[in-house]
Amino acid sequence: MLFVRPGELRSAEWEEINPDEAVWRIPANKTRTGEFLIVPLASQAVAILNDLKLFTGDDRYVFQGRGENLFMSDNTRLKALRTMG
Repeated sequence: MLFVRPGELRSAEWEEINPDEAVWRIPANKTRTGEFLIVPLASQAVAILNDLKLFTGDDRYVFQGRGENLFMSDNTRLKALRTMG
């Protein structure tokens, strides 16, 4: 649904996402190119994010890691993909 790099997705913060406008604003310091990005969100992505907010909405990161200031590791993402087949 989103055409972003895995690291950009894993480090997404709730404050960057505006579900009402259906956009995700990625700051330049988080992108590989060093450019600010505005990512349009499909209605399906907004629905998933709204559901996910119930689990991690009080945290900094959309995909919260084990620590307060940590986002999900790449290995966690890869393990989830392998588990799903």
